[in-house]
This record gives sequence, C-alpha cells and structure tokens, in this order.
Amino acid sequence: MKRVVRVVGIMLSAWSALYISHGTDYLGLDIAPNQHQGIFMGLLFMLTYLTHPADKKKPGVRWYDWILMLLGVAPCVYVLFFYKDWLLHSASEIQSYELVLAAALVISLLEGLRRSMGLIVTCLTLFFILHPLLSAYLPSILFGRGYSLERVGAMAYMQPEGVFSLPLNIAATIIIGFLLFGQLLITTGSGRVLINMALSMAGRVRGGGAKSAVIASGLYGMLSGSPASDVAVTGSFTIPLMKSTGYSSEVAAGIEATASSGATIMPPVMGAVAFIMAEWLGIPYARVALVSFLPAFLYYYFLIVQVDLHSAREKILRIPVAEMPTFWRTLREGWWKLIPIPILLFLLFGRGYPPAVSGLWAGICMVIITLFRKATRLSWKQLGDALESAAESAVVVGLACAMAGIMMASVSITGLATSISSFIVELSSQNLFILLFLAAAACFVFGMGIGSIPSYIFVAITVAPALTKIGVPILAAHLFVFWTAMSAFITPPVCVAAYVASAIAKCSPVKAGLHAVRFGAGFFVVPFAFVYNPALILNGTIMQTIIAAAAMAIGLYAIAIGFEGYLRKSVVWWQRVLFMAAGVSMIYPSLVIRLVAIAVIAAQVLLHVKAARDPVVEDVTAGSRGS
Repeated sequence: MKRVVRVVGIMLSAWSALYISHGTDYLGLDIAPNQHQGIFMGLLFMLTYLTHPADKKKPGVRWYDWILMLLGVAPCVYVLFFYKDWLLHSASEIQSYELVLAAALVISLLEGLRRSMGLIVTCLTLFFILHPLLSAYLPSILFGRGYSLERVGAMAYMQPEGVFSLPLNIAATIIIGFLLFGQLLITTGSGRVLINMALSMAGRVRGGGAKSAVIASGLYGMLSGSPASDVAVTGSFTIPLMKSTGYSSEVAAGIEATASSGATIMPPVMGAVAFIMAEWLGIPYARVALVSFLPAFLYYYFLIVQVDLHSAREKILRIPVAEMPTFWRTLREGWWKLIPIPILLFLLFGRGYPPAVSGLWAGICMVIITLFRKATRLSWKQLGDALESAAESAVVVGLACAMAGIMMASVSITGLATSISSFIVELSSQNLFILLFLAAAACFVFGMGIGSIPSYIFVAITVAPALTKIGVPILAAHLFVFWTAMSAFITPPVCVAAYVASAIAKCSPVKAGLHAVRFGAGFFVVPFAFVYNPALILNGTIMQTIIAAAAMAIGLYAIAIGFEGYLRKSVVWWQRVLFMAAGVSMIYPSLVIRLVAIAVIAAQVLLHVKAARDPVVEDVTAGSRGS
C-alpha cells in the first residue's frame, strides 16, 4: 500500500506543477480551472483514505475505505469528463443524478475531515450543510427562510459555490505550489541552514537557546506558514536545546509553540491566508504581505523581550560556545541552499508574478541549483519523497478549503453572516473597544481546532463586517479577525501547536499551552494596536508609522516586564500593574495619554534601577515580599 500512496502522491504534485506552470497548454490540453480542481480533489480523496485510517489504533486500508474513496472520487470524475453538462446545470437546475453525486461528495468529505482534522471540524461542516435546510425552524440569529434539498445540493456541489469554488482553487494552485517549494527546501537541507544561522546569531547572548528557537521558527515559518509543521521541524532540535540550557519542559514547549504560531501571521505565506485575503478583498497579494510585516515583527519583538526577561529571572545563560555553529561558516557552507528564497521574493514582489507560479519556479530553481554539485544532487528517490510529502501535506489544507467553500456558500444564502455581524454590533452599542473585545472572543471560539484557512474564512464572513460597519478599514478588520482567530493555536483547550510541542518536550500540553498564552500575548495586543493605529499597517505617513511603531515597542516592553515580573531584579506586584497599564495605554493614539504612559514607565524603570543598585532597598523589598 505504501507504493500506491507514493504513486498517488507523486501524481498529485506532478499534475499540479504541470498545471501551474501552464505545461498543459503546451501539451494541447484544454483544462478549465474547475476541471483541474476535480483532478486535484479526486487524487486528494484517494490520498486521504490511503493515509488516514478510520481508527488510528488500527492502521491499514479496509473495504469501507475504498467505498468512501469512490464516493469522493466519482463526483470529481464527473466534473472532469462531463464539465459542460455540469457547468450548464450549475446555471440552470441540478439534476437528480447530480444530487446523488453531491450527497456522495458530502459524505466522503465529512469522513475525510473527521479523519484528518477531527470531529469538531466535521460537526461544524455538518452544521453549515444542515443550516439552510432547517433555518426556517430555528430561533434568533439562526433563523432563515429555509431551502430545499436540491438548493442545498447545488450549494455544495455546483459552480460557483461550495466545494469547487475560490478556496479550493487557491489550494489547488497557490498552496500546493508553496508546499512543493517548502518540501524541496527541507529535502535539500535549507531548513537546517536557517536553524544554524539562528543559533549563530542569538546563541551567544543570555537565553540564547530560546532566542535561537524564536528566530529559527520565525525564519522557517515565513516559508511554511504552518504552526504544527514548524514545531515539528524546528522544535525537534530547539526544544531539547532549550531544555539542556536550563528551561523547563513546559516553558520550552510554550516558547516553541508561540514562535511557530507566528508562522500564520508572518509574510510571505501566512498560512496561505494572505492569498485568500488578497483574492477576497480584490487587492494585490504583495500589499497584504507588505502591510502584515510590521505587526508580525512586533509580535516577534514582544516574544524576544519576554524570553530575555524570563532568562534573566531564571539566570539562564547562553549556549556553550562549543555547541554553536559560527555564522560565517554556516553561510559559507550553505549559502547556495538559501538562493531560492530571494528568488521567490523577487518573483513575488519584484516582478509581480502570481504566487503559485512564483512558489513553483522557486522550487524548480532549488532543484537546478543542487545539480551543480555531485554531493548535493537530488536523487530520483529524494525528489519523489519531496513530491509525496507535499501531496500528503496538501490533504488537510485541501479538505479544509473544500469545507470552507461550503461554509461560504451556506452563510451567504442563509444570511447568517449578516445576523451574527448585526448581533455583535448591537451587543457592543457601537463602542469600538467593546466591539473589538467581543469580536476577538468570537474569533477565538470560531478558530478553535479548525485550521487557519477555514478559521479566517468564517470570521471574515461573520465578524469582519461588524467591524467595518463602525468605520474600521476593511483590511484592518480582516487582519484583526485573522490574528485573533489564530490565537487558538496556542490557547487551551485546543492549542494544536502546544500539543505538538509538548509531545516533543514530553510534558503536559495544557501547561505548555498556558505558558504559550503568556509568551504569545502579542496575538491579543498587536491586533488592537493596528486597529487603533492604522499607520502600523502602512495606512498613514512614514512619520506616523515610525511614531506608532516606536510607541508600540515601548508599550510591549512595559507589558513584558509586567508579565515576567523582572527587569534588573524582581518587580513587585504594584509595579507590574503599573507597567502593564502604562504599556496598554500606549496603544491609544493620543499624545497626552502616551506622554503620561511614558512618564510612568520611565519613573518605574528609574526607581527599579535605583533599587537594584541599593542593597538596603533590595533587602527591604525582599523582606516585604516575604511577609
């Protein structure tokens, strides 16, 4: 069966590469986008049931797996070979046999989601399928006019809604292109070069193990866009390193989970959401990536500050010199492995190429570069491994995008999105802070355990309109709901990234998640900052952006002191409260409030430094804490 999995995986990746590169045109194959989605989804269903058993305790492919696989593949084959009929009926009326195919597709998709993403996602998808049917009988914001079985079947299966819509098209082109690029980087050892560079840059300072983990996870996450895979790749090295330098298992796992979760907000990939956001809002992808950089940088800055203060408090020193690679040696030996990264950025931002084409050609360049040295030349087996791994990684993303298409269609025809938005606005009495708080809470709940793409799509449909109704710019609204939904990756009870990290660290996932929440507070603070300060997402002059960024840097540093309770020595509770209050106040774009906050922060720092130098005050302070 492993051989079958390998063949199907290579077929999926190779076909996607052929389509993205327009190789089908050169071969004289007239393939419409929906037909390509049919091929992609059909192979994806095969791979799902070949690699995800119904019961993880009983691996292997059973007879019912083949039936479920056929239920998913058959509707995709119909789209491929009877495309004109399918398109015609999409514009008129769904046929009875197409309704059967729609039911088969939904059944296979629901079971595939359960196996690959869990029961929560399956139940959520089932809700969006049943809601149009039952909405006439439901109360309050769930009430709707109600739709027939035929209309719901068309919603799920026919163009332009449902499974074969925008999210799946992005998965079948852009996301698979970047997955291929990422797997080729891993196969050639580029990921290891990034980790060694992070070690050489941060390993020699206080808390070097954790700071190296943050930098390595950030660099790798820029390209992977997946918290779970980021933790698995970088965490397998950085977590043991952190533990060896003095960090507890729970703290090491929490730091790694927090750093890797930044993969979803750090350009250029951003968990593939940047591509969907650009298509949805009708703006260039390069703009989404550009405006997202400064907030993401502030997130990692906040994390580094917290790690530094925690290391100082726990007296965790740098990594032993003997265990660290040197920067220039790392660069000298592996610089060529990083060439595809600037090529990718040049194609995306310099030439404005489509993301799918840019990712694919950057990956092809990686293969070509390895040919110049016999020792680094990829074998056919290694190339096949990369293609197979990219296809297997596409299973979760592809099924999630298919689910997101159904979600979009459902809330669109029932008006649920409008109902939820109006309810949130009414509840907040149109107060911006209360509305942002309620929106953040809703996004967190909606984001639990369903992945970055469906999380974003759902909150963008239901919650973002509530923000735009009271004047929040549309791009800021979409970034806000996306950031707050992504906090679910590190926040118990779900905290997917913390679960992966805790498995490596061999500790409690809940404790790791609680530490991740503390270190990942940027997920909750920075979104409020760029809504109140649009200059942080480049919606303002250069000077306004500089002032806003400087204010947030000061504020985040003060909040970090409050969280960690340490500066040059331990900070007493009332000082921690003042630091946090002043830090949060720096978010509000008022000169007077910021000057007062800076004065409070500066006064507390001076008092603290003086107390740290004065042994008498030190003893008194220690004694008051002891009593």
